Amino acid sequence: MSIGTVLIVLALIALFGFWSIYPYKTFTFPVQPLKVLTKEVRAGEILSFVSVSCRHHKGTVVVNRSLKNGILVNFPEHRFVQLEIGCEEFINSTVKIPDYVPAGLYVLEINSTIKVNPIRSVSTKITTEPFNVI
Repeated sequence: MSIGTVLIVLALIALFGFWSIYPYKTFTFPVQPLKVLTKEVRAGEILSFVSVSCRHHKGTVVVNRSLKNGILVNFPEHRFVQLEIGCEEFINSTVKIPDYVPAGLYVLEINSTIKVNPIRSVSTKITTEPFNVI
């Protein structure tokens, strides 16, 4: 094996090691938990909440949302391309509570995942304040 080959292999090992362990900062949420605007919502109606998020990385984002209270109700996956870095406040973020959700106290959990390099994705999780489904 030549010295050039050894150097290339070592450089690739270093690169993959860096990609694997670097502590990427993808999303931060200055206000936690997310503030709920509709503290009581009927099944089949809209839950409104305020979301303040800071995005520190560009790329394709996969968002998974679920209702939690001892049972888990998953919503369809949502994908979008994050083109800008910065903070943004969404005053009236909404999600429709499915008709079949039983009454009870819930939180909405939002998990955002972004691919930060060719071998790694980083996830960030946030929840809302508790709210009642009636």
